[in-house]
Amino acid sequence: MVLYMRCNYRIATIYLFFCAIILLACDEKQEVSIEPIPVIQVTDYFNEHFAPVSVVPIETTETFLLSDVDKVIAVGDDYLVLSKNVDTVALIDGNTGKVKCWIHRIGNGPGEYRKIVDVAYDDENRHIVVMNDYQRLQFYDLEGNFLYQKEVNDSFENLSYADTCLYMQNPLNGYACYPYKFTTINLSDGSVEKWGNSKSIEFPIRSRGCHMLHSRRLLFSAPLDFTIYRADKNGYEALYNIGYPTDKFTDDFLELSVNDPMEFFKRVSSEKIVYSINTIRETEKHVVFRNNRNELCFLNKEANKVYADGFILWDFFCLSPQEYVPFEGNSNTLLFTVSAEKLLKELKTCDVQDEEILKVVRQQGINTDDNPILIVFQEQLVDKSILK
Repeated sequence: MVLYMRCNYRIATIYLFFCAIILLACDEKQEVSIEPIPVIQVTDYFNEHFAPVSVVPIETTETFLLSDVDKVIAVGDDYLVLSKNVDTVALIDGNTGKVKCWIHRIGNGPGEYRKIVDVAYDDENRHIVVMNDYQRLQFYDLEGNFLYQKEVNDSFENLSYADTCLYMQNPLNGYACYPYKFTTINLSDGSVEKWGNSKSIEFPIRSRGCHMLHSRRLLFSAPLDFTIYRADKNGYEALYNIGYPTDKFTDDFLELSVNDPMEFFKRVSSEKIVYSINTIRETEKHVVFRNNRNELCFLNKEANKVYADGFILWDFFCLSPQEYVPFEGNSNTLLFTVSAEKLLKELKTCDVQDEEILKVVRQQGINTDDNPILIVFQEQLVDKSILK
């Protein structure tokens, strides 16, 4: 009898040991090696695969002024716009640019904040979710009315919504970040889960854009990592490995990012170092992202090739990849913003053939100091490119 119990005890111990190994392996599944995809420098790839479909000047009033656009979320036919410089979230009519509501509540009370870190949209409950610098999530209806808030007890860099869950990615701790760690809140039952890999990266430099966005899938990236990952309720996995070199990421290079940022950027410029990819958006045929060298990159999913386009030419003027906006929503569109000043300047100096642009400018009466203008491009599903 004693021997039987000892055998059962040993079997149970071995069983638990192997279960632990399996769980650990599941947590580390993103470490699977993926063959890097070379990056091909091209021009005019964007024009051959995307075409403008709408121009939306954001309404300007004496009380509603935006200096920039940091993120846009599709809400039906409308756009939820985040401007961090003025700590404002606004719901914009997707056709006219008229402001339907806006949230700007600086303070310490319920529904108030000091800074907006990120924003998401809960499409099931039709709630705007603001993540603020008080480690809180604040919920508003589509008229801008404050509803309730949740404490999250961590400072995260990114917030997105997918499949009834809020995903908070990359908790911060001084110069260190944890881009493979997540906290998710299931809004259908209120459950909270913390999961992911605890690997930390001491790298404080951030390029313009977002490291996590939800389009066709919830995709994210990490500093100093050229892998594009997919996250969902079951964890995350690596999808694509972009073929940028990593041999420049030496200890002294990484120390410069903390101790001497000016020297860091000098090396980045002189040695043409890519250290970040972000603002990832997936369409039917492409995965689009931007790198820190101000190149807009197009991963052609069918060809399994990446094309980097540094100049986004559009009819009468050049759009910069810096004007490519983080955009959430499941459609085959990309979003850019331009300043009213730039648009009007180009209209005066160029021979404009696009009647739609002229019509919008005339109807809206755009002035140089007006709010930014959204330009929507649609993916062309018939491939006109000679690049294969």
